[in-house]
Amino acid sequence: MSLSINKTDEELVKLSLEDNKFYGELISRYQNKFSQYIGRRAKVSREDIEDLLQEIFIKIYLNLRNFDTNLKFSSWGYRIAHNELISWYRKKSIRPQINFEDYEEENMLNFISDNTDLVNAAHN
Repeated sequence: MSLSINKTDEELVKLSLEDNKFYGELISRYQNKFSQYIGRRAKVSREDIEDLLQEIFIKIYLNLRNFDTNLKFSSWGYRIAHNELISWYRKKSIRPQINFEDYEEENMLNFISDNTDLVNAAHN
C-alpha cells in the first residue's frame, strides 16, 4: 500500500475498484481538504463536519464505477462534497431544531420526563 503514495488520484480510483484497501489512501488525501472546504462554505460544528465527511466518502465510494478516470478526481470529489453540503442544509432546514442549551437543567428534566400522552392530547 505504501506504493500508492506515488499514484495519482485517478490511478487510486482504478486500484480501489479492484481492492477497496486503496480507497483509504483517497480518504487520507481528501479528508482535510474536504473538511476545510466545508468549514469555509458553512458555519457547522466539528460533529457536523465529521457527519458530512462520512456521507461524502460513502457517496464517492458508491459511485467510483461511474467516475471517468480521464477526468480529474478532485473536481469530481469536490462536486460531490458540494452537493452533500447543499443536501445537508436542506435536511437541516426541514427538521425542527431544539436548542437544549436554552433550557435550564430543571426545565430540561421536566421537558424530557413530561408524561403527557401525545396521542390522546392530539385528539382532544
